[in-house]
Formats: sequence, C-alpha cells, structure tokens
Amino acid sequence: MPSHFYRFQTPFLSNSKMSQLKIAHPDPKVQEHITKRQQSFTDAFNNASVPALMAMFAEDVEFNDYATGVLNLNRTSLEQYYSEMVATFRNINIRTKSISGSEHFTAWEWDLTMYQLPSEAAADSDSKAENTIGKEINMVGVSLMWWNAEGKIIKNHDYGKEVPNAE
Repeated sequence: MPSHFYRFQTPFLSNSKMSQLKIAHPDPKVQEHITKRQQSFTDAFNNASVPALMAMFAEDVEFNDYATGVLNLNRTSLEQYYSEMVATFRNINIRTKSISGSEHFTAWEWDLTMYQLPSEAAADSDSKAENTIGKEINMVGVSLMWWNAEGKIIKNHDYGKEVPNAE
C-alpha cells in the first residue's frame, strides 16, 4: 500500500474534539429547512408509519440499502420493504447524530435501536421464553439523500452497521 494512503488514516482532531464538531450549512435558514425536513422523516420512521414514510419519496425514487443488501428498489418495492420492516420490528427508534447538506442533497448520520419480534414458531416451541419484546438490534449509519424541488426524496443510499450499542 502506498505511503500516502496512511496520511489520511490519522485524524487531524482528537476523538473528543471530533465528537463536538458540528457541520452546518452556512445559511441558517437552509440548515433549519433540512433539519425540519429530516425530522419529518425521522418521526415517520419512529412511528412505523409506512404511509408517512412513503409521502417523503418521489414517484420515481431510486432506493438502495447497502447495509442489508436490498438494492435497486422503486416506489412499489420500497413500500413493501418498509411494510415488512414494521411487521418484523417494534419499538423502532432512529436518532439523528448529524445532518448536513443543501436543499437538494443531505448526508444524515443516525443511530438506530429496534427489537426484532420473536417468530411465532420460536414462541410456540419455547413457552418459557422470558424475552417478550424480541432481540435488540443496534445500528449506526449514514443515509445519503437526494431531494427534488418538491421536497421529495428522489434517490437514497443507506449505509449502516450493526453494533453492540448504538448510543
């Protein structure tokens, strides 16, 4: 590996200073707009509302979730994807770590906690199971979102990783 590669592996700021670093749009009105818009998406996600989530997407959306390997979704398959997610998980809680971008593009850093519902087969075979809420799943990730002039997501790339604790 070339030596110049290593130069980019060393952070210029300590981890504590990096965690305090806030990146915002230079125009406070634009930052407020993208923050509010993202909050609408976050609320729909946390409320497990497929109709509210789908209202955020353009008819010709291109969606890729690289964390799960679910790629090349159109609007119809995306609605099915979200419907399956809310049927499989409960207590979905996605939290914004940072949001930056413009009116037409945002990079959203998030962490997520949700509980995978126990399967009916597992519940039937193990009547003494103490865990009634299911397996806890924690993830960290970034979503890159492209927005049209109507404020709808036209392209979305999700990148995430399961971690022991998302907070």
